[in-house]
Amino acid sequence: MYAHIYDICQNIEKVMGMFSKELRELDRNTVQLMIDEMQGTINEQQGTINEQQGTINEQQGTINEQQGTINEQQNTIQELQTLVDNLRKELAETRIHKEGK
Repeated sequence: MYAHIYDICQNIEKVMGMFSKELRELDRNTVQLMIDEMQGTINEQQGTINEQQGTINEQQGTINEQQGTINEQQNTIQELQTLVDNLRKELAETRIHKEGK
């Protein structure tokens, strides 16, 4: 066994090859670990984006409801304004008739 180790140590290329092979494996494992960590981060961020999109959708629904209410109120205001204008005309006509008599 010592002779085998001595032979390996004598052959520096073999020793360097073993280290190179181990380093390649470590690099591959490191890269895979980094990819896994990045995928985890991406998944977390996607979850956050989905939650925020849900909030945006809810807020858009609220905005749509409020816009509907505003439209209804504007219609009511327009109807009331028309009614007020008609009443003013009638009042003016009534005054003209009273003054004419």
